[in-house]
Amino acid sequence: MHFYTVRPIRLSMKNLLFIGVALLSVLLLAGTAAAADKTYNLTIQSAFPRGDVSVPLLDVFCQSAEKRSNGQIKIKWFAAPEIVPPEQLLDAVKMGTLDMLQSVGAYWAGSCRPGMWSSGCRWPTTCRG
Repeated sequence: MHFYTVRPIRLSMKNLLFIGVALLSVLLLAGTAAAADKTYNLTIQSAFPRGDVSVPLLDVFCQSAEKRSNGQIKIKWFAAPEIVPPEQLLDAVKMGTLDMLQSVGAYWAGSCRPGMWSSGCRWPTTCRG
């Protein structure tokens, strides 16, 4: 058995904002075929508690999604562990408790193919389990 040391990845606010914009664009592209008057209420939880530098970006992300979708996408955000503990985030998305999660890909090494799950592909085609 091999043991690997995973070093924490430090992302700048600029990089985190870029990731948020990329996720937003995936959401917007997915919803273009929907009726113009339908509203989508989604939830997202961070793997990090309130006070972490990345958590305020969730608010920016949620406001941006609502503005860019003309109010059709409303995302309510939560910090860890307000709905589920951080180690249960993937399962919560799989079961439909949450619609999205915000974390660092290194936390889920071996569970998902990061290039695919961060691009918005559905659970059965992206994660083992």
